[in-house]
Amino acid sequence: MPTLFKERNGYYYIDYLLNGKRKRVTTGETNQRSAEKYYHNYLIKIERKELGYATEMEFNEFEQKYFRYSKLHKSKATYKLDIAILKRFFSFISESCGILSDITSEQIEGFLQALGGEGLSNKTINNYLCQIKAALYQALKWNYIYKNPAVGINRLPYKRKRLPRFLTNEELQDLLKECPAFLKNIVIFLSHTGLRIGELVNLEWRDVEIEKKLLHIQSKETWHPKDYEIRTIPLHEKLIPILKELKNSSKSKYVFSSVEGYKLDSDNLRKRYLKKAALSAKLQGVGLHTFRHTFASHLAMAGADLVTLKELLGHSDLKTTLIYSHLSMPHIERTISLLKLNDDTGNGGLLAEQVK
Repeated sequence: MPTLFKERNGYYYIDYLLNGKRKRVTTGETNQRSAEKYYHNYLIKIERKELGYATEMEFNEFEQKYFRYSKLHKSKATYKLDIAILKRFFSFISESCGILSDITSEQIEGFLQALGGEGLSNKTINNYLCQIKAALYQALKWNYIYKNPAVGINRLPYKRKRLPRFLTNEELQDLLKECPAFLKNIVIFLSHTGLRIGELVNLEWRDVEIEKKLLHIQSKETWHPKDYEIRTIPLHEKLIPILKELKNSSKSKYVFSSVEGYKLDSDNLRKRYLKKAALSAKLQGVGLHTFRHTFASHLAMAGADLVTLKELLGHSDLKTTLIYSHLSMPHIERTISLLKLNDDTGNGGLLAEQVK
């Protein structure tokens, strides 16, 4: 994204990338408002390709490169999802354009509308949008497009068919009894931080401040959190000894890693280990995301307000957090009881006035 900045000489300049090379041009203005006007007109010229453009990339060529990237840096399930969604998307828009830099927001919206016309649910359509947005974000980093046309397209609203599955204290204890040591640490960590599994397997020691009891979720060179949001989570006291023990024995940059020090495979973790432990504990409907729901549900039942819960979970919209609102009802009732108004009239606290 081109940036507008002021130099020491008092003039405003525009800094941007063009064909992989950094360009810096003067606006010829010392007045901020005039410089901003020049800047916006300059952006239009860039979008119209009047000043050249980033490296042009055809769909087929980008697919090959992005799929290699996806296979290397994403889970097997996400990799397969990338292939299915992007091939379908590029096939849909290929009649109107053939290179990445020609993709518009309108074309993406049209594709999503077509999916809706086929009867796909809003939730499924949102998944399509998420994968398309991530692919175009990578294209932006590779300098194949000037801006991500998927940014600004809102997700479609959808209703959950059922309340999220979470574990009771008793169920959690039953499960932990069946977990091998390394899985036990992971289950406890997820249940006390509310991390998504992608956030956990990509968590590095540089993201953890044990002494300050803080955990940072932030982008890496080959991975980014959902919606690219950075957030900080206070560490529960119960996690400190676990982290210290892991730190002392770790030879990997990852907090949780394989024996060889590699990043964990979430599919393998779920299918090979968690599924077996849940079966032994006679628990149904337990997945790696269940511990995120467990974290949020128990906080809601303990009286945590939903705004704080939203920040801890990294939700971009409070509506997503509202799925836990039914669990905070006792807290809401207790909150109402805190209201103490001095309105006693000696007549039951009520005044009746005849309406004429």
